[in-house]
Amino acid sequence: MSLIDDIISKCAKKNVKLEAEEIKKAIDALDIMLTRSYSKYSNIKVACVLCFKNGDIVGGCNIENSSYSHTVCAERCAVFSSLSQGKDLSQVKAVYITSSEDSYFYPCGACRQVLKEFVSLSVPIIILKKPKNIYNGNSEVHTLGELFPCPFSL
Repeated sequence: MSLIDDIISKCAKKNVKLEAEEIKKAIDALDIMLTRSYSKYSNIKVACVLCFKNGDIVGGCNIENSSYSHTVCAERCAVFSSLSQGKDLSQVKAVYITSSEDSYFYPCGACRQVLKEFVSLSVPIIILKKPKNIYNGNSEVHTLGELFPCPFSL
């Protein structure tokens, strides 16, 4: 099964219909975001793209700093970029995440909280492995609610 077919199948089980062309567009955007990662301290590149119902895609990458607490994760970078561009995050259809590592990279707790602030808990989070610059053909698909079952809210 191809990577795109794997994603389509797993999203269908979450009652989300994605088209092959939009998945390919998202993966291409992930690849661009990985090249923009500033990760000279961890040497781990992370990319995230938000795909909107109207076909727009906004990406982000991790941006590290020698003062680690000032590092920004790829997911928050994508959310903040979307907001600064005037995007309506309630219209996010899917979130894609990948890294340069041979493991699935999940959003950290801070990123899950930021995503929850703006994105529906039913949105699929599609996580891909891309070790040595080659996608391995498998994906993990979870809803934001599955990854963050007890979100903080005021």
